[in-house]
Amino acid sequence: MSLSNPQHPPRFTSYILWRVVPPTLGAMLLVSLFALWMAQSIILASVHKRLDQVADGQQRLVMDRIENIQKQVQTLASNDLIVNSLMHTMERERHLPLFFQSLNLSGIPSERIALADFMGREIITNHPPLQDPLPQPILLELTEKRTVMTLSSAGLFVAVPIVVQGFHEGAILLTLPLDDIPKLKGLDRTDMDMAFLDDRGHILLANAGYQKRFGDKKPDKAPDWVFMRRQLSPLPKVELIVGQDRSEVMVPVRRLGAYLLTTNLAGILALVIAVMTATRMAVSGINHLTTTVHNIVGHRDLSLRIPLQGPLELQNLASAFNKTLETLQKTTTSIEALEQSREQFELAVKGSNDGIWDWDLRQNTLYLSPKWKEQLGYDDGELENSFQTFQNLVHPEDREKTFSYVDRYLSGEIQNHQTEFRMQHKNGSWRWILARGVSIQDSSGVPYRMAGSHTDITARKEAEALLQKTNLELETARTRAEAANKAKSLFLANMSHEIRTPMNAILGFAQVLEKDPALSTKQAEHVQIIIRSGEHLLRLINDILDMSKIEAGHIRFDNKNFSLHELLDDLDILFLNRARTKGLRFLLERDEDIPSHVNTDQEKLRQILINLLGNAIKFTTTGGVVLRVRTDEKKDVLGQEWVQLVFEIEDTGIGIPEEEGAKLFEAFHQTNSGAKAGGTGLGLTISRKFAELMGGSITFTSKVGYGSCFRFEVPLQTTEDAPASIRKEMSALLILAPHVKPVRILVVDDMADNRYLLAALLEPAGFEVMQAENGLEAMKIFASWHPHAVLMDMRMPLMDGYEATRRIKAIPSGHSAFFIAVTATAFEDERAEVMATGVDAYLRKPFQTSELFEILKKGLGLEYIETDRLPSKTVPLPDPFPPASLPNLCLETLDALDEAIHNGDIARIAALTDLMEKEDKTAAQTLRQLAKAYDYEKMLAWLTEIRKSGSCHAQTTS
Repeated sequence: MSLSNPQHPPRFTSYILWRVVPPTLGAMLLVSLFALWMAQSIILASVHKRLDQVADGQQRLVMDRIENIQKQVQTLASNDLIVNSLMHTMERERHLPLFFQSLNLSGIPSERIALADFMGREIITNHPPLQDPLPQPILLELTEKRTVMTLSSAGLFVAVPIVVQGFHEGAILLTLPLDDIPKLKGLDRTDMDMAFLDDRGHILLANAGYQKRFGDKKPDKAPDWVFMRRQLSPLPKVELIVGQDRSEVMVPVRRLGAYLLTTNLAGILALVIAVMTATRMAVSGINHLTTTVHNIVGHRDLSLRIPLQGPLELQNLASAFNKTLETLQKTTTSIEALEQSREQFELAVKGSNDGIWDWDLRQNTLYLSPKWKEQLGYDDGELENSFQTFQNLVHPEDREKTFSYVDRYLSGEIQNHQTEFRMQHKNGSWRWILARGVSIQDSSGVPYRMAGSHTDITARKEAEALLQKTNLELETARTRAEAANKAKSLFLANMSHEIRTPMNAILGFAQVLEKDPALSTKQAEHVQIIIRSGEHLLRLINDILDMSKIEAGHIRFDNKNFSLHELLDDLDILFLNRARTKGLRFLLERDEDIPSHVNTDQEKLRQILINLLGNAIKFTTTGGVVLRVRTDEKKDVLGQEWVQLVFEIEDTGIGIPEEEGAKLFEAFHQTNSGAKAGGTGLGLTISRKFAELMGGSITFTSKVGYGSCFRFEVPLQTTEDAPASIRKEMSALLILAPHVKPVRILVVDDMADNRYLLAALLEPAGFEVMQAENGLEAMKIFASWHPHAVLMDMRMPLMDGYEATRRIKAIPSGHSAFFIAVTATAFEDERAEVMATGVDAYLRKPFQTSELFEILKKGLGLEYIETDRLPSKTVPLPDPFPPASLPNLCLETLDALDEAIHNGDIARIAALTDLMEKEDKTAAQTLRQLAKAYDYEKMLAWLTEIRKSGSCHAQTTS
């Protein structure tokens, strides 16, 4: 018999079995599964605890050995006598035995120990040296005075920084193969599978159990293996993994599962027997209850009740049935209440401010409430209840939109019916109506009735129109204000030339006056104050004008090819001197892969870096500033290579408070420290604007009391074209005296920029210069050219300056040459070591031009003469007209021009030049060129020549 067939309902016993046994069986299975899960969890927890204990023991064995080696290396690195002596070449050989004696840390021959300089290059080692320096991450950690330790397939690597007088000068490096670390050989003394992995998942070392199970692979997927991982805290890139076979662990769980299965089968059998016995006892009482219910239905008397007899469950069933009878009895009395509710609804409709409508879609009849008609000024009897009435009253311009909206709602395209339109009032005015409604659908989903309300929103619409008019007026006022602000910015941008011209004239004449030997000491001080104040004022004006140009959209970019390394060298020289003046340290760190030449606006890039570096120097009182330059990514765009250059300017200054950081790049905003230091507060604003216009960005991080780090990223196009030099023509004041015989100087440096800089300083002064990029090339040139002096860099590839100097000095012709050691890494206490190589003089980078010329003068017995300027490549200013071609100008023009020149009235000179063009175009062009160069002396001489020639004439009047 089917239990689901309504024609053959199941018997009570079968029904109870199906209702009771399956849920009970399910509950028993859930309890069994939960018990198995708990047993498995407890066993796994126990196994993991044991794995953890084994891992702790193995880690302690390994770490004790590694920390012992680390302490020995740190002790060696702290031996200032050995380390400092080995850092100097001259004392290195004398201290080598003592150093290698101290290298015997573990007594293992394969142990490799080396001494590296601050750039990560190895100086001394007991094994063949490595060609490549330390990786940048390790070098950065050493620079921060932190010990580096790592474990790899090559073995244990330990690097301890060497700090001399607070500065990082190098490191002691130790490499010990894995097989030579005794404690790692005890991996097989456990029943666990154990291995060490590096950060890429490669097996560094494993015991026999692990190798038998996995070989040399990483156990990424091992469902039959219970294991745990442990990061070794002193070795962040090394992971210890310990495991055990799952099948051995899960034996108790499998036994418990078999026991639970047997118990569940026995329980199910007992349950079935108990249910069948109990149901037979309950059937007799149910039959009695059924007979009583039939009697109540037959007499149709809802007031009858079933007596509460039999077992408790049957009594509860009879009680529930009696409550149902009471509910049916109360329902018969609710019809009157429903009628009363309908009357109350009609009263509510009459009292509402909204008009009610009810549309029968099948009969196409429309009910319009009296309030609906009252909103439009009509009485109830004046308008017919029809759809035509509604259609005639809607505004003609709103009809199509309104009825289309209703059709879209009834078709299901729109979920909610709410729309606004205009309807005509009885007095002829138009009222705004908000219509809302809802539809009722039949079983097939077709709407057959729709009802809703009308709300008069005319007052709200009038308020919205007034608000819109006000907003329009405000927008007009805002547009005018923006136009005025733009006009202001445009005016300031256009005034750039007019403001800078007189300022440059003031500064130029002040600098000329400063060189006048006739000035008294007090007058010279006054002139220096004028120059400093003028330069400060010009910087402020330039900032304001640059900001105005940005706001007015007048900033233009002059992209051209130039040498990026040359720009960085200039910044290095500029800010190294500024830092030294304040007692700070300045470092320039550049990656080897940065491009040599790029194409962009050179001056904008320089200004950004100068602003950021200048702020770093300004707000740093102790410590130093570092400029880092590296390449973040490279990509090819339409056959052209672009790189993302990253400049980081980090200082150890006062830091920026968090509450002031959000407004740091706002125009004219200054921090409390910035306000005390002076300035316009535009430097960072202009820098960020320039960076964004170049497609880059400027961000920063800072901590008060520790310093700040500004990060400038910009995409630049690389190029191989000849760059435009960023160095201005040298304005040296000394050249060799005419009677001095030719002086040959050999410049030796592995950096081409350094050689070109020295050549650019020496050749204009009359020296003959040749260049060599290493010691071997210098020896060849010296043998054939016999220079009088050699400028020798001390650190170079192939052959350094120390060795080259000793070899050249060893030949007969080398004794007479004057050697100058040029070094950038030596400190004052290293002067004796450098001088011991045989050099005659010592020049430390960066140096002043006057220092170089003074050393050459003393060493070679030279004489110089002073000159105003070196020969220039620019086109010379026009000379005064020869007598045969003097212009014929009126006396009034010449007198006015003479007065304007003596008064320095630039505007008057320009006006007279324009007037002169009508009389003599050539004379006007000549005068205009002289005025642009501020060469007032030549202009006055030109006027005097005209007057002497008698070619001028008096002005005539008609």
